[in-house]
Amino acid sequence: LHHEASIINLLETVFFYKEICESAEDSILDLIDYCHRKLILLAARSTKAQAADPVPPQELQKQAEMMEFEISLKALSVLRFITDQVDSLPLSALTRMLNTHNLPCLLVELVEHCPWSCWEAGKLKKFENGTWHVVPPEDQVKMTKLDGQVWLTLLNLLLSPKCQHKYHFDGFNKSQLLKLRAFLTDVLIDQLPNLVEMQRFLSYLAVTEPAPPKKDLILEQV
Repeated sequence: LHHEASIINLLETVFFYKEICESAEDSILDLIDYCHRKLILLAARSTKAQAADPVPPQELQKQAEMMEFEISLKALSVLRFITDQVDSLPLSALTRMLNTHNLPCLLVELVEHCPWSCWEAGKLKKFENGTWHVVPPEDQVKMTKLDGQVWLTLLNLLLSPKCQHKYHFDGFNKSQLLKLRAFLTDVLIDQLPNLVEMQRFLSYLAVTEPAPPKKDLILEQV
């Protein structure tokens, strides 16, 4: 896990740069698969956290779980940087994110359950900068960096015309995406004004039936 943590830290740093993302070529598919697995772990963690309190884990296990959690959060950041370059990604990468892994719906789940936020003894705690801390009442509506990463990734995947032509807005996907409307409050939009575009898109999606995605022939190296 220590080696994995070091590598994901490095990836988070280098994928901030557009040139790295564009030069990754077919390797980007493996990285998308990796990030997807880590987001699945995050979603599972949020579900597990809502269950009954488990037996307190051993200290080493607790440390390993915390490291895995932090690695998964870094993977979220890497994925966001990849989607920043969505217009220059190969078609196979878009297909992997939108159709194979259905990342938009997975991100909706993270918005809903927010694994980096929890209530403990009547107090809201959020995970930021490598540690859990109690959030004072006046700051509870503030968007964290992690919240922002999820919303920015959703913006990249849903508002890009290239992605809209690829994504299958069927009944299930549409119903999942429309759940986001409940979270798009004025307070949230004030903190990330780009979300106005998301709000408009979801309002449009609610009353229309988008065209089915285009079928493309994709050749991938095995």
